[in-house]
Amino acid sequence: MNQEALKILLSFILITIIFIIIVLIILENYSSFKEKIKTNKLDKRYKKELQVRKKDILDTRYRSYKFVNNNINVTLDASNHNNPYDSKYTTINEYFYPSLDKNNKNSKARKITKIIFSVIFYIIVICLLALGIYTKANNDLLTFGNKTYITITTGSMSEINEYNDYLVSNNLTNQIPAKTLIGLDKVTDPSSLEVYDIAVYKDQESNKLIVHRIISESYIDGERYFTFRGDANPVSDYYLVSEEDVLYTFDGFMNKPLGYFFTYMTSYQSIISIIYIVLALNILESYDKKKDKLYYDNLENVISRLNQEEINKLGNIKYIEI
Repeated sequence: MNQEALKILLSFILITIIFIIIVLIILENYSSFKEKIKTNKLDKRYKKELQVRKKDILDTRYRSYKFVNNNINVTLDASNHNNPYDSKYTTINEYFYPSLDKNNKNSKARKITKIIFSVIFYIIVICLLALGIYTKANNDLLTFGNKTYITITTGSMSEINEYNDYLVSNNLTNQIPAKTLIGLDKVTDPSSLEVYDIAVYKDQESNKLIVHRIISESYIDGERYFTFRGDANPVSDYYLVSEEDVLYTFDGFMNKPLGYFFTYMTSYQSIISIIYIVLALNILESYDKKKDKLYYDNLENVISRLNQEEINKLGNIKYIEI
């Protein structure tokens, strides 16, 4: 197993471990939520979402008159006393939740908004995944219409090596830092290629695209060949490249932030990460729906219990102070 394959394997193992940990956290969170529902520990959250209104209820409590002055405090039974000032009703706070109505407009609006954001998110994810797969299958080249781009992954063109004095004498200062996205022009006329152009050819052994500078030309049996060398390298590439095999030339466009982005997006680690992110979000959404169902299935029971608690606060006896 080569170093690159080992790196990909280790990344896959690490990302898989992180994914499993995230799934376990989601499951633990769901179990904890179920326990809170069961033990009435979500009453504060329920009360925040519920609305309160005043409600008159028939007062069936035991009644007593309470005579109070500076020295005497006497209570007399008045439960059967017909007193016109003794109201048979009392007012309590009643909890209710209007969104229990399935036709509630706010509830519908939230669902529509959530669907829209989900669609946008999955469109972005699919586009990024397709971009990464397409670029990887296309020799790391990005093609938009007539323009082609590639990210420089090494530092072979990032600086001027002291052995390459031709760079200084010819004022060749267009070095390309590693992880930089550059623009390319397709070579349609090989005869237009010149010495000191930055150009692209495909390595015969690795099958990878090489972005280096043409530093000299030579003719063999009437055919022109180029010697390539990276500006930061002390030696030239190990074989001559026919002008017919030069694929692109550098057009001068460079962008480092985009280079970092596309370097990651076109890596196998990125593709694996995106797949796991989508899976994790789907699992999270599934368990969020389960939590919502538990929460709202229990809502009517909670409302009934909270309203009964309001009634219980009244006590068993109604004292009428005189």
